[in-house]
Amino acid sequence: MNEILCRGRGIETDWRGEEAHGHQTEVEWYYGNYICTDPETYIMDDTYRTETDEGGYLIIKRPRQVDPQTIGLCTWQKDKNGKLIFDGDILKTETGCTLNHKYLVVHWVEPLSGFYKTCVSNVEIPSCRTRLSNTEDYEVIGNIHLSADRQATTPSCC
Repeated sequence: MNEILCRGRGIETDWRGEEAHGHQTEVEWYYGNYICTDPETYIMDDTYRTETDEGGYLIIKRPRQVDPQTIGLCTWQKDKNGKLIFDGDILKTETGCTLNHKYLVVHWVEPLSGFYKTCVSNVEIPSCRTRLSNTEDYEVIGNIHLSADRQATTPSCC
């Protein structure tokens, strides 16, 4: 059984830990365990060891507050560059899907209990959805949670 790994986009905060408004900052992506403490959502990452007074070690993970809409589960499959693929990633392929579309979105489909790839322009059409497999022909080029200014560089149609 695989370890569960999630990804989430950090919430912009200022130096006091308050949500930042009105200025541009680069928001980080965090990888680790998903924790929801209503109303906040966290990814526990940055595992590090610290020595205890007794000479042992304590393993600590830092909570990173993330936008709950950006949480994506790792598929544990890799693209042609060796990059892990997550729910919400946009993949590019030279071979195309069944309808010859070159850009696909990865989604977890609960009723089918699996990760599927769907054409970017036809996300709601089940006939254009196939199980995610043989990912060595795909390249992760972004994800559906990019900010509006960066999303403009991601293809909106096939």
